[in-house]
Amino acid sequence: MAATPLTPATWSRLTASISRWTGFHPDAIWARAVLRALAPLLDGGTAPDELIALAERDDPALRRRLTQAVPVGETYFFRIPEHFALVRNVLAPRWAAEPARPRAVWSAGCAGGEEAYSLAAVLRAAGVRAFEVVGTDLVEANVAAARAARYGAWSLRASVPAVEDPFLPAAGEGPREVDPALRSRARFEVHNLLDAAPPPGRFDLIFCRNVLIYFTHAAAARALSSLAAALAPGGVIAFATMDLSEAPAPLVRLGAPELQVFQRPPVDGALRAAPEPARPVSTVPAPPPRTGPGAPLRPPSARAAHRPAPPPPPAAAPEPVSLHLRVLAQIERGDHAGARALLGDLRRAAPQYLPGLLEGALLCAREGRRAHALELMRSVLDRAQALPSEAPVAGPETLPARFYAAAARRFLGGEVPR
Repeated sequence: MAATPLTPATWSRLTASISRWTGFHPDAIWARAVLRALAPLLDGGTAPDELIALAERDDPALRRRLTQAVPVGETYFFRIPEHFALVRNVLAPRWAAEPARPRAVWSAGCAGGEEAYSLAAVLRAAGVRAFEVVGTDLVEANVAAARAARYGAWSLRASVPAVEDPFLPAAGEGPREVDPALRSRARFEVHNLLDAAPPPGRFDLIFCRNVLIYFTHAAAARALSSLAAALAPGGVIAFATMDLSEAPAPLVRLGAPELQVFQRPPVDGALRAAPEPARPVSTVPAPPPRTGPGAPLRPPSARAAHRPAPPPPPAAAPEPVSLHLRVLAQIERGDHAGARALLGDLRRAAPQYLPGLLEGALLCAREGRRAHALELMRSVLDRAQALPSEAPVAGPETLPARFYAAAARRFLGGEVPR
């Protein structure tokens, strides 16, 4: 925990209340964000003991202040392309063949709306005529940003398929605005995943990715129960790589284990996913299959959305991506010291591993070590530019070299994650 004006005992009692409200594990609650939210009260003379008393009796004003400060809102358009490929290639064609049946999609923990609009763009391009995407987030500012539907370069780090472009034509170098016709297919609400699902309550598809990893075990189980209950028969839900390790009852796994996609059994038989294409050649080793309860999951396999797949890569040692997954787990639980130590191990084990350099630069930026972040990001840019633009670089998400070059250029140009 960062240095705070609160005693360890006071901090522990305060984070217990925040955890109860949000589901976040105490280790994933950033002291800096909480203290920034509390600063007006502390500066105004409110004593720490009084704050604890307010928190433990669920004072509405304090609860709102702190729940708005805690969650993380980092995402970008078409993140984890394998999930969008499933929607594009498996779900959307079935839905398009039943034009009279409206489809409901939920982006749970939608941050600034990038995921919700990405889903809407895929469905529109695939010819699904009747659908609505509901985006929800605990943070009111995130919901407001999603409704505004204007996005800067950081939200566009990954490439946007031309046929699924959700934006109006670009006007200069400023933010991009989502096409109003697409905006009309999405709505956004403030919602706590520990509460009952929002209307319509029976969703054909739910994305809840990079959310549950922050939660306590009990809170994750409660959220999973609500999410599973919100699925219609045959409905599909997608999680991120590290959100959970086994299928939540009564759902069944759909597709490869690393996809973290599950389905509520339909009335008329199981949905069949499209055959897995060949995996692309990777510039770094890929991890082996999961072999035990403590072993990390493999990262999602990458598929080029509009190109034939290259031949599969040769077998190789698993260290870089496996270590990177452990780094992400530490970061997302708020243990920056542990993440820095693992990043050091990662640099020693695989000094040319591009995703690790980018992760290290972003961690330095979050911690305010700007000079070090700039140095690392220049290395990312140099190494990415030395690779063919479309060369797939394996990491927790396999992405082309141009992704890393573009991310580095935008960072070096002064834009950082919100």
